Amino acid sequence: MKREDIMKLLGWAREAQKVFEESGETDFEELRRREQREIYDRFVGFGFDVHDDAIDKYTGYEAVEIGDVTARFYFHDESNYPYDMLLFIDEECVPVQEFVQHLESLMSGQTTIVNLTPHEITVYDAAGESVLQVIPSSGMARAAQTREPLDKINGIPVSKTGYGAVEGLPDQRNGVVYIVSVLTAQAAPDRKDLYIVDDLVRDDTGRILGCKALAQI
Repeated sequence: MKREDIMKLLGWAREAQKVFEESGETDFEELRRREQREIYDRFVGFGFDVHDDAIDKYTGYEAVEIGDVTARFYFHDESNYPYDMLLFIDEECVPVQEFVQHLESLMSGQTTIVNLTPHEITVYDAAGESVLQVIPSSGMARAAQTREPLDKINGIPVSKTGYGAVEGLPDQRNGVVYIVSVLTAQAAPDRKDLYIVDDLVRDDTGRILGCKALAQI
């Protein structure tokens, strides 16, 4: 995997991420036609060595593959612009934010940290004063909740709750770790790539601002 190829794909992916952020959408098919064309035109403008393939006689796709990452655009027959775009790390389809994070990690030789909680995570220094990095949400992993009715107390239903399989959690990948909720981490004890926020930073009212560290359960 050539460093210059990663850099070129990262440059395009960052531009695509900006289009998504400005639109407020997360799904390529939900973008306006102009925004879809902007992403694809910029892709073409980077001069990737694209390979073409056909799904059936009506549809096909263009893709660039660099190591374990793939960017793929899908086209209807006789269409000049794609109707969908999917990004992959290994064989896992990921949002553009995670795609960018992974490419940035490849460039720096660092581990990719994916935030699977509903909110961005702000990481502070040891003093809790300076922000070291902000990790945006890339989706949400959660443990499915079960309820078993038991009885009533003063007319209020009482249930016994439990947690089952984890939903929204990708397969393990080399060089990638996931930040999840405490319940999610507890529901997947065999996963060694799951972390929770630790050593929380709060403001004067007790509101959580971020964390200084990560931890495993």
